[in-house]
This record gives sequence, structure tokens and C-alpha cells, in this order.
Amino acid sequence: MTRQNWVKIPIKPTDYESKLGRIANHKTISEYSVIMYHSPTEEREIRNDLTNVRYLIDDDVRDSLLPFDLKLGLKTFQDKQIEGETLRKEPCLQTLCNWAIKQPGSTINEVFDGADFVTWRGTLKRIAATIHKKDTWRFVAVSLGGVIFISEQAREYHGGRHHLPTYSGFKFEQYITTNRDGDLDSDEPVDNRSTFEIMVTSDLNLDDVSLKLCCGAEIDAMREGEPVELKTGRDVKNFGKLETVLQSEIVGVKSLIMGIKGENYMVERVEETSIDQIKAKNGQIARKTSQSYAFLADFLSRLKAFLGDHEACESYFDSKKMAIHLPAYLLENSAVTKNITSSMVERPWHEGEAKPREKCIGSSDQEDFSRGSQQKWKRSDS
Repeated sequence: MTRQNWVKIPIKPTDYESKLGRIANHKTISEYSVIMYHSPTEEREIRNDLTNVRYLIDDDVRDSLLPFDLKLGLKTFQDKQIEGETLRKEPCLQTLCNWAIKQPGSTINEVFDGADFVTWRGTLKRIAATIHKKDTWRFVAVSLGGVIFISEQAREYHGGRHHLPTYSGFKFEQYITTNRDGDLDSDEPVDNRSTFEIMVTSDLNLDDVSLKLCCGAEIDAMREGEPVELKTGRDVKNFGKLETVLQSEIVGVKSLIMGIKGENYMVERVEETSIDQIKAKNGQIARKTSQSYAFLADFLSRLKAFLGDHEACESYFDSKKMAIHLPAYLLENSAVTKNITSSMVERPWHEGEAKPREKCIGSSDQEDFSRGSQQKWKRSDS
């Protein structure tokens, strides 16, 4: 039987009107800090500790500090971007791979707690929202050691010292949180270069389909050991956006806090709600969320079946033709897959697992990767 090297999947949003998927059984398998010292072109340090954690301050303390001026300190913003540039491209899954290298476990499957898929929260959110948002996306998927890694080919970051909409969100986070030592530091320059993150597993279910996901996510703040999502907006209606619910629920975040800002980026009051409350008050959002999970489960099942016969594939959604394309290719022909596979060089994988011979160079320039080793990877069937 000849295997297919290209698959086209037509997308009909109406097919999901009665399909209801769900995501459950969230488990945080790691809390870690990502340290960036100077430039985003340098490889980031991973620490399995709470160095960068931020803690939510008590409500009474927060309210006594109002109002918050979200414009303050914009000129001293320590941003992720390279000085003088307005965007950058981050190496695909580099931080996630760096995290994996420092974890216990003798196989890739064990490191990621038996997950079928590994990626970032934002990637899962974009895919899940496809039938409602209809935004074009593109990524690469590679199967290694029984785990499928999903990586966006290039992540563009728009920000900078003159981009107030971006800065204001970080400034709000600084106002209502303390650093690890419990100190308020809203008078200090805002610095978003280093982050606190979690790695979470969950079960994605639809009828007889059950997939285990593992994804990493930056965390705004912690309260009594639980992650909290922080937002700013001009109206509490922003709580009810599909993207907000998906972003929180995919990694099990239950609480959302929003600073209500006026025309001059002044926050006069702060509101709090939960994912359960949002879905209880807005039946349409509850349905759209379940439909999004149903689509995600359907698509990932198709992707997993396709990679049963291939080492890697590209996947892109054409929003004009409402179709997903899955062209297959070999690992050594992809810059992105080399980044994923070669990043694992320091791990003592057991026999039968992929054993990289070259260390990832950490560049986002895909031509640099294509000039690397022509090493052929063996995929574990375990």
C-alpha cells in the first residue's frame, strides 16, 4: 500500500456545531525560570526553580495603590527585542528543548510524561480557534521517541519601548505583583526578558478520541500555589473572549484578573472572575470553547495518523480555501526539525531513541540550519 506524502483536509466549521470536546486532568510537571542576560540571540538559561516567579498582592493592598498609570517607565522598558529593531524571530521550541535537556528521565517519552504532543500553549490556542477565528497559521511537526513536537516555523515578536499597548500589560503585572522576595517593585524598570513558566500535561477528549498534551506557558502570577492570568482592557466584556478562555483553560488556569483602563491608560479599578463563571454566564463562549477542543482533537488525531508513516511534516491552514495541508518531508531537509532534534544532544537517551550528534546552534536563520549535518534520525516505535 502506497503511503501518502501529501494530505489536504477541508475544514467546515458547521461540522463542529454539535461536537463537544473537552480538556481535563491538568497536571503541572515542572515550574521553571528562563533567564535571558543580554540579547535574545543568545541561548537562554533554564533554572528548575522560582527565580522569576511573581506573586499576586492582596486585594486590599492592591486597591490602596490605585490608580495605576500604565504609561510610567515606557522609555526604560527592558524588552525582549534587540535594541533598535521592531521585531525578532525566536528559534523554534528552543526554550522548551533547553528545558527538556535538564529534566530527569531516560527517554523523550518519559521526560514529557507520556504525552502524545508537545508544544507551546499559544500554538494549541491558535489551532483550536481555527474554526471560529479563521486566521492563517503554519507549523512543523516532527515525531521523535514516540512524541510529536509541534513548532511554529518563526515566532514574530512585535513590541519595543514605543509600543504602549504591549508595554501597558507588563506594567499592570508589575503593579499588582511582588517579586520572589515579596517586594513591590513598580518603581523599577519593567523587564520582560526573563520569565517564569510551567510545563503542563492534560487530556484532550472527543468521543472515543483521547490524546495527552504537554505544553509550556509563561505565567503572569501565582497565588497560593495556583497560576493566575492577568489582563488589561477597557471593559469587563474582554473577559469573555474565546482566545482568553482558551489561553487560560489549556494549561488549567482558573482565575483571571483584569485592570480596567481608561483612555489615558489609567487603571481605576480591578475586576476578577474565573473560567467557570465566564462559561456559566456566556453559553455561546462555552459552546465555542467545546467546539474548538473538538476541532483540535480531530486535527491532532489526523496529524498523529499521518506521522505514523512519516518522520516529519509541515502543516498550514489556508484561511481563504478553508483547508489544512500536510506535506511530508525528511528530518534532515527541515531547518525547524533539526533545531528540535539537535537540541537534545546532551541527554543520555536509551538505545532505540533518537541520539543527536550535533548541538543546536540556536540560530533562527533557517539557512544556517540547512547547512548542518545530514544526519538521519531513527524514530522509536515504542
